[in-house]
Amino acid sequence: IPESYIKQEQNGGKLEFEATSKRFNFGDPKYRIVVTIPKDAELTDLEIHSDTGSIEAASLKAERMELSSDTGTIDVKELQAAALSLSNETGRIKIASIKANSLELDVDTGSTTIDQLDCAVLHVESDTGSVKMNKVTAKQITLDNDTGKMECQIDDKQDEYGYVIENDLGNVKFGDQHFGMDSSQSSRDQGAKLITISNDVGSVTVRFTK
Repeated sequence: IPESYIKQEQNGGKLEFEATSKRFNFGDPKYRIVVTIPKDAELTDLEIHSDTGSIEAASLKAERMELSSDTGTIDVKELQAAALSLSNETGRIKIASIKANSLELDVDTGSTTIDQLDCAVLHVESDTGSVKMNKVTAKQITLDNDTGKMECQIDDKQDEYGYVIENDLGNVKFGDQHFGMDSSQSSRDQGAKLITISNDVGSVTVRFTK
């Protein structure tokens, strides 16, 4: 990238890049900003935000991590954090593997795909976007969906989960159970783990692999 196209500034532990030329666009694939983090680096806080560009990484690890994108893409093979936050407006999130104590996922109108997820507490909110999560291992799961589509494949038995399900005009499939417009709220307090589902007019599907 020509130096006249971009401004780089570092304030303490914060590194910022700003476009200074109309000829430069973060969303243009021919331009790349590469930041190298040492493999043995022990990061306490890691926050990455992109507007129209893409965030790509092989592996990221920190105690607290926040990745956010407006219209761009977040594409990471492996994420590890004690507290992890992912947010996406109209772009796309694609993660191969996540290990975290807690994960907060916020999707507006974009799409999110997670191939493997291992965490204790999972909280997902979606407006009109789509969320697909496979091989999920979690003790406490909250799925809050408006008009979008959520799919969650849990790597466990259905009997292991108690549930609280609130459904308005949409559809919720929970294992071998179906909750439509005639069932506004349902619950089961048995199970060592808990899943809470709130659905407006969208669809939520939860499958179990065992």
